[in-house]
Amino acid sequence: MMDVVIDTLEPLFKPGITSSVARKINKDHHDALQSKWCDDIAVHVSKQLAEFLQKDKIEGLLAVPMLVECRCCIQRGCQLCTTEILVAALYHISSKQIGIYKNQSVLQIACKAVYCVLQHLMPTDIKELTEEQKQLILKILSELLDVVHGNTVSSHCAIISSTSVSLCISLLYQENAAECFFQILRIAAEDKRKDSFLTILRKVKETKETVLENDMNIELEHLPLLKFDGIKVNYSVLILLYGLFNSGVDWIYQAVSVKDVESVSIDSTKNSSIVTSPSNRLMKTFVYSVFVLIEQLCLVPSNFTYQAFQCLFLWLTCIRKQGLEKVCSQNRYKERVDNNIKSDSSCAEERDQGNCWQEKITRNYRSEDHFSLDIFSLDPKGTKTVFHLLNSNWENPAKGVSDIVRDSMEELILIHEDVLTGKAEEICESLLSALVESATWSSKSTYLPLHLILKYINCDKVMRKYPDFPSCLAVSLSVNHLAPVGANVYKQLLSQICVEDWEEHFMPVFLETLHGENGMKKIHLKSLWLPVTLKKFPNLLYKLLSHCNSGEKRVEAFASLIKVARMQGCLDLFGDRSEYDKEKLLQNNVTSKIHLDDNSEMMDMKSQHDTDNTRFYEIIREALYHEDESVRGDALAVVCQTPKASQPLCQEEASLLKEFFKWNMNIDSSPFRQVIVKNYKAAVARMRDACAVELKGKPTTHNDGQVSSILDINSSLIIWFIWFFHNNLKTVSNYQRRVLSLQLYRETLTAFLTPDKKSGNFGISRYFGVRKFISCRSAIVAKQFKTEEPDRLFWFVSQSVQPVRDFTLPYTLDMLLHCCQDEMNDIREEAEEIIKLIVTPLSGNLAPDEATQAIVNNRSLNHWLQTGLGLCDSPKASEAESGSAIIQVVTNIMENTGIAFSLLVEDGCQSAASVRCSIFLYNRVMEQFETAKMNFLNAARMQPIHGTLLALGRCLCENVSLEKSCADEINEIVQKVVKMLTLMIEFILCKLGLDTSSSSVSAPSFEEMENAVAGIVRECTSEDAETECETVVFDEFCCEEVEGNFTSRNHQFVLACCWQTLKACCIVSCALVTKWFGPIMKCEEVDSLMRNVLVKVLLGTRHKGAMEAAKLMYKQVGSIICQLPPGMVILERQVRDLVSEVREASLRSVTRRGAGLSMALQAACSAAPRASFVSSTIQELLHITNTETEKQETVDSASSLALHVLHDLVLDASLSHQMVPHLSTITITCVMSFSSQSWSLRNAALQLYGAVVSRMVGQKKVKDDTSVLNSLTASEFMSRYPKLTDFLLKVLENGTFHTTCQQKLESSEFIHMKDFGKTSVPDISLGTSSFHLVPVLSLLCRLSPGTELHQTEGLNKIFDKYLRVLSCLLSSPVHTIRRLAAHSVLAFTPRAGDVDLCGRILSSIVKNYGSANTVHGNLLTLWLLIERNEIISNETGIQISETMEPFLTSDYKCYVNKTLALKIILVVHNQIYLGRRPEIEAVSSPGSAEYFKKAFQIYIRGSLNLQNIDKDLLSLNRDLSEACLEEFKRSVTECITKELALQLQELIWNAVDEYAGKIWHATPALDLLISLLDKFGPIYHPSESSMLNFLSFLKGSYGAKVSVQSLTILSSYIGRELCHSSEILIAWTQSLQEYAQDTCTEDYRLAAAHALKRALAPIMKNSFAIFVGDMQSTVVKCTINLLLDEDPEVRKEVCKAIFTLPCKSNPYYFQSLHPNVALHVFIHYVIDIAIKKKDIVMMQTLWISALGPQIQYEGNTTKVKKILFESHAVNLYMEPLELSQVISSAFMHYFQIYQKDEAISQFLQGRCEEHKVITETVRTVLQNHAYSNLKKFRNILLSMSCFSVISKLLQKSVKMFDIDTSVDCIEWSEKEYFTPLCIQKL
Repeated sequence: MMDVVIDTLEPLFKPGITSSVARKINKDHHDALQSKWCDDIAVHVSKQLAEFLQKDKIEGLLAVPMLVECRCCIQRGCQLCTTEILVAALYHISSKQIGIYKNQSVLQIACKAVYCVLQHLMPTDIKELTEEQKQLILKILSELLDVVHGNTVSSHCAIISSTSVSLCISLLYQENAAECFFQILRIAAEDKRKDSFLTILRKVKETKETVLENDMNIELEHLPLLKFDGIKVNYSVLILLYGLFNSGVDWIYQAVSVKDVESVSIDSTKNSSIVTSPSNRLMKTFVYSVFVLIEQLCLVPSNFTYQAFQCLFLWLTCIRKQGLEKVCSQNRYKERVDNNIKSDSSCAEERDQGNCWQEKITRNYRSEDHFSLDIFSLDPKGTKTVFHLLNSNWENPAKGVSDIVRDSMEELILIHEDVLTGKAEEICESLLSALVESATWSSKSTYLPLHLILKYINCDKVMRKYPDFPSCLAVSLSVNHLAPVGANVYKQLLSQICVEDWEEHFMPVFLETLHGENGMKKIHLKSLWLPVTLKKFPNLLYKLLSHCNSGEKRVEAFASLIKVARMQGCLDLFGDRSEYDKEKLLQNNVTSKIHLDDNSEMMDMKSQHDTDNTRFYEIIREALYHEDESVRGDALAVVCQTPKASQPLCQEEASLLKEFFKWNMNIDSSPFRQVIVKNYKAAVARMRDACAVELKGKPTTHNDGQVSSILDINSSLIIWFIWFFHNNLKTVSNYQRRVLSLQLYRETLTAFLTPDKKSGNFGISRYFGVRKFISCRSAIVAKQFKTEEPDRLFWFVSQSVQPVRDFTLPYTLDMLLHCCQDEMNDIREEAEEIIKLIVTPLSGNLAPDEATQAIVNNRSLNHWLQTGLGLCDSPKASEAESGSAIIQVVTNIMENTGIAFSLLVEDGCQSAASVRCSIFLYNRVMEQFETAKMNFLNAARMQPIHGTLLALGRCLCENVSLEKSCADEINEIVQKVVKMLTLMIEFILCKLGLDTSSSSVSAPSFEEMENAVAGIVRECTSEDAETECETVVFDEFCCEEVEGNFTSRNHQFVLACCWQTLKACCIVSCALVTKWFGPIMKCEEVDSLMRNVLVKVLLGTRHKGAMEAAKLMYKQVGSIICQLPPGMVILERQVRDLVSEVREASLRSVTRRGAGLSMALQAACSAAPRASFVSSTIQELLHITNTETEKQETVDSASSLALHVLHDLVLDASLSHQMVPHLSTITITCVMSFSSQSWSLRNAALQLYGAVVSRMVGQKKVKDDTSVLNSLTASEFMSRYPKLTDFLLKVLENGTFHTTCQQKLESSEFIHMKDFGKTSVPDISLGTSSFHLVPVLSLLCRLSPGTELHQTEGLNKIFDKYLRVLSCLLSSPVHTIRRLAAHSVLAFTPRAGDVDLCGRILSSIVKNYGSANTVHGNLLTLWLLIERNEIISNETGIQISETMEPFLTSDYKCYVNKTLALKIILVVHNQIYLGRRPEIEAVSSPGSAEYFKKAFQIYIRGSLNLQNIDKDLLSLNRDLSEACLEEFKRSVTECITKELALQLQELIWNAVDEYAGKIWHATPALDLLISLLDKFGPIYHPSESSMLNFLSFLKGSYGAKVSVQSLTILSSYIGRELCHSSEILIAWTQSLQEYAQDTCTEDYRLAAAHALKRALAPIMKNSFAIFVGDMQSTVVKCTINLLLDEDPEVRKEVCKAIFTLPCKSNPYYFQSLHPNVALHVFIHYVIDIAIKKKDIVMMQTLWISALGPQIQYEGNTTKVKKILFESHAVNLYMEPLELSQVISSAFMHYFQIYQKDEAISQFLQGRCEEHKVITETVRTVLQNHAYSNLKKFRNILLSMSCFSVISKLLQKSVKMFDIDTSVDCIEWSEKEYFTPLCIQKL
């Protein structure tokens, strides 16, 4: 039996053992391992483990933690082998091996083994250890301390090491553990130490005296704290403390040793030396005293802030959970002392002394001793407490710190709760009051403590005390960074609240948000609040829905609620639940609106449920056509996502999905495309799983031979999607349609090609059976589709509807390779990924699938290879990249399928195909390189290097592998490529003017580059070469005009070739290192490659594109090599060299701002952000900034260059942790540099200052710079940067001194301060103060006072100092300083002091009435204060009004202050009545225009009646006129009546007559007229002469804006009798047609859309007789053009115009339509009315639109000019083919309705004649152009595709109307359509 058990243990001692295997063995043989053979098994385990460690130390150490977990005899066996484990671990720890082994360093493996031994295997008493073990542990302790102090390992490894350190100390130094640890802390705090840790440890071990006796002269009853003043905190100290509290050692909690207590007697009480020995006193106080270090670690700016707060949390946990238990053990000591005293009653005096000692012991060691310490105080005004430390870091920028602060605060509260029950609730109530009353709902520091507080306060109590709490909490929904923390607070409330209370308090908030206009609040409510609410209260669904039956947001609210409800399972939609679930839920009143009991009512509930489902279906369908993408996204989620992942799709869902995807494939919103992909992924998973379940557990057919409905619906839909995606991947489709189709197709393949985890073979998928079933089923589905889908002829190319073989069609591969040619990167990438999915199974062990093999064709692939090579020779970058992608993909396919490389095979070459391809491409690159050396211009035109070079890099680094190729062969070609790249970089940089003779690399100037390129052109240009190149290239490529001059073609070709080649060299270099570093490339080779290619490009050129590529590749290469120690050394050495370049920056241009040098340093540092050299680099750069340099404005000095480098480092997010310790120093350096005489230094400092402020305060959350959401609480800022706080105060004090405010600084009445001494002039030399004041104040403006929890006594003193200085700056003569100072005053004023501050401001205003600057500063402050706190106007409104009155008199002439006073009064009183109209004075004082503008607005608002409407309001100056009319416009929606609107319209039209042909600023008047027309319509009817005069506005006489407004106004009158003039109609139509063109700007196209919204319905409804010529046809064409506009806002406006048409009979007509559906509705409407009214012109207009671009044959060649760097189209969104399909489908629909209409028959006969002419043209084009050339000419492809659709329509229509004529229908062969073969001649 024992032998059997031993045999089962064998896998534990073999390499590759996993924890799961170990646990399984331990579980299976648990009883046997505890049997009588336990000792023998333990001995065997120890022997086996010892042998395992001897054979393979790393694997043996890796197995130790797993063996220790097994317990029983396995653990005992490990215990017998502890010495061998420690020896093996010591070997690796002492060698400091940080190499990676199985995703962790060898050092970490060894440290884990040591930890397990110390924690689980070692005895607790040192006496039980052997001397050898003692020495081993001592050496290990020394080595672990070296590891911790070295700071070169990962944080996880450092924590394990430090934890083991604490365990070692506890074991070796049991009595003196505290002294030893304290001494180690002191040494770890030193940067350099004299002795080794081993020597220090031995000294501590040998000495009998405590090293801290001088510090321990304390009294027992005072519970003193240790002194840690001599310890300077750093990362080593932090890790040691972290390990100490993580280890759980006992000595940190012991108040007095048990041994000493047991020896206490009555006699011993007279001598307390035993109890108060230094060692014991040290143990008693260590756990509390160490807070001094922890506080410093948390406060000091560092890159280990997160670990510091983790240490704080561990410390609090130890204090509460473990420390209390240890201290409470003194109760046992008390009982023993009582027994000793009672046993000897001979001496009353001694008994009294004993009682006294007992009382002292009880007083000093009771459990609440720690509670009484100041550091645990919860007084908000206290400092140096845990509470204050936590409150200052609620918004700490370090990731994860805020969560730890919350957990730590909870531990602190529970410490008080443990001592006194109910204390937590009392504390939390006071905290809640402080938070809510502060009303800082825009600060994150409010929500985090709220989440914690509400755990201990009943929700009812909160709602009763603060009834507006829900609405205040909803503020968090408006901002992204507040929404998650606000949601946590809501969830906490939700856990306590009942449904009735929720309806009372939160229902209004939900309804207001769902029906509101704030989109951000809706998104967060739907995603964060609504799901948890419906999960707890599912019955609320119908109550919420009942409030969403009306209003504009009805559909949006419905879709949101239904989406969440279905995902939460509280809504049975489309058969989500089984019958059993339905019965159960109905009984539980989940899906019903009211509770019913009897069976009859239960049936009523079921019928009600069916009714609700029908209603939901209608709403979902309407939502799927909604114009708002978020609504459509929610509706799509309702259809696709279910709680049950395998829920099959029903017929309704399938039909909805088909409709949705039909209209939403060309959406140009990237976020919405992501939503579509996400939901489709869920839907395809449902279809896949549903089919798998049906095929596995149930019969696939019924008795009648038909498959089950689930299989039929789901498999048919999958097949439909495959056809649909292929059909959408035509060349003529726009970018959006193709990329989305590729993404969805990839998701389909990924879902079904999921590898089977059990077999691990990708060739056999889990869903292999489903794939086979779908392939077999597709032929039947294809037949059904051709008969059941009437629109198939127009929406699907005929060849796309055919049987599917393993989710592919015969032309799939060619189609995807065609996509690889696309100029858009993401389309190429998606196509490549899909090809990998399709072809990868062919490389497995299984035979190639017949269907998949069928898509691979030898001839086709070789032809594609030729195509790729041709594209690589294109000078256009996108085509060259496409060529490299095609070559890589085709090569990979050929290698995986075994197809021979007929083009690339060399005689006798037996290498792998990918290697042969790489060799071929290398030779080709070298040939092109030699050509470039001979004639660079020719090479740039005809065979540029970069395309083939990219192909070489891709093939060599993506296709070649060591498994299939020889290492020597790969090494040879890699070495050749590396050498070639070096030579190529030298050559190109030399061509661009780089001086290669100099040892220092410095980029040439732009002038030098220009001269170098011009020299190349002159050298290479000859008459013969020029002629040859013109014929080859210039027909295809042309160049852009720059500033009116035609840029040299040759210049552009040379420059493009240079920078593209540099970029390609960088990309290939990075690919080589990424793939071959380690197995092929050594560190020295990588170092040389980085310097000679990447660094040289960064330093040797000025082209931004090349530099950006080099920077990105340099960072990627650095991150790869720094994973190994030698690579880190390489990177560090390069960084040092780059810093030396900064120090010697004598040739760096001042205009470049560091450029490549800065990029290189940023890339190197961000590649290894945790490396130690990063911090030293920052320090070195700061040192350089302080060096004095000569003033040179032509080049950057070393100081300014260092500032530019620091700017890039600060902006790099990956270096944020490393930058934190230096932010204060950097800020001080910037401020000091503002007074420099050098412009370049000041400029560099200003840029760096802007970056560092954002890093310190945080990025902007909202657009408004002054918003509190963009601020940081002042307390947190000052706690993080105390050094900077003092410096900024000195700068402000110096600024006030230089602005002659010294007297005010000494005795300020603005802020009264007690015992504030006389301020002395700062002893810093800052020069002119304004250089520093504005930047400093701009930083202080970003602060906010925070909540009452942030206010402490010490902080308030600092606030007072700042406010004292800022009050003086309010009188500064500089306006900007006063404005910033006003904002800063509020930043340092808590809300509790707002009223008091207001009173002092008013007093200062009264006192300084004659000082305009002082008054202005105080008025600004008052204005900001009133805006921040509404209570101010309520409590001090009268006093404010009285103070402001003198400023409104005519005697006061400072209009800036008058305007501010006016605004303040208006806010305080909300409405002001000015009895008479303000008299405009002829003044040009600052602020006068704004004052009179505001005064007129107030005058109009206060007395809005007919008497105020004077004609001269329109003749005022521009500002006043605009102000008055703007006020009227604002009043349109509030209080203007129809009569008043009539008067205003008449006034404006009269002004049009009066000012026609004169100078008049008409914009505000026309704006007002548009507003009046929108609300009241054209109630005033201007005369025909007025309308004709108005044409001057329309024709542009008064500017573009007036023309746009005029078109909108005139559109409101179209269709009325006064607009029947042909001149007016022609002018309006011409303007509309002009504005609707693609070439117009967005403003004009939007104006045309606005015009259509007003005029489309009248034009289409009224009789045609009143319109001129083809006006309607023009309007229809403009409408269609704008519905296909690339701007979504334009399309949205035209959709509103479509809604005004009477199209309600159309099944797609809804209240809100998105453009694709609106286009369908509009075309159907136009065709319908055209046929009814027999309008042949209109029908012909649509027919021509359906034909698409006209084919123009120009002989044997078709010339298309392509711009070198631009795309090929103006409107990339428009799809003429889709338009043709929509129009054809609509024509067919109405032709079927009106089959006997003669007008239609005549119309078709005319189209047949036209069709014959076009057909001949098409045939001629096809006969003279092979597809390999045609593919470049998109317009021809587009025209032929549209013509094919029209041909189908005409052919079918002729048969329908029995027209005696033949129609040739051109059919595309989809297989040939996507291949580079010639198209079949027709």
